[in-house]
Amino acid sequence: MTLPESWENVRQALLALKDGTYFMNRRAFHRLCDENGVPDDDELRVWLLNWFNDLGVCFSYHFEDGKERDADYQILEPLWLTRAVYRLIWGKKQTKKGIITRKEIEDILEGTEKMEENGVPCLAGVSYTSEKCGYVLDIMRKFAISYKVSDDEEFMPTLCKPDSQLNPAPEKYAQKASVQFKYALLPETLIHRLM
Repeated sequence: MTLPESWENVRQALLALKDGTYFMNRRAFHRLCDENGVPDDDELRVWLLNWFNDLGVCFSYHFEDGKERDADYQILEPLWLTRAVYRLIWGKKQTKKGIITRKEIEDILEGTEKMEENGVPCLAGVSYTSEKCGYVLDIMRKFAISYKVSDDEEFMPTLCKPDSQLNPAPEKYAQKASVQFKYALLPETLIHRLM
């Protein structure tokens, strides 16, 4: 497939985000397209962003329910995002209820050197501000890795101890149906998604 040079120039510019700028917003992406001669066509630019997303050049959450978000979206460098998620999963000890506070999240993501010493992978010298923590949590919620409990607390199933006795049903809940799953091999992440 022959691609326009302008598309390759945008791809290279997105790859260059690894040099310290790990994310950009919608306006910055459109400005990047303008600078590299990509036609001013929103449909084409969204398609191009989807394609780069599929190639792993960047990670963007610019769709909601199959339509482009009205709210400003972020285009993230994939390694910056995955390292933050890993740091949250590995940086907090498991608890009975799997709850982590926003302050704990920010402390874990700010402590680059500490996490490096504990063997948790992270990008050298990178910490995450409160705003950047918000981007990370948005993605974790989108992929059901965590769930917002309140403005100050997050539920992460991976932080639950194996013997946690969680009862998410309301007090007056009457059980109407039951489900039983049988697997020869049960992927660990399936239970977290089910929770």
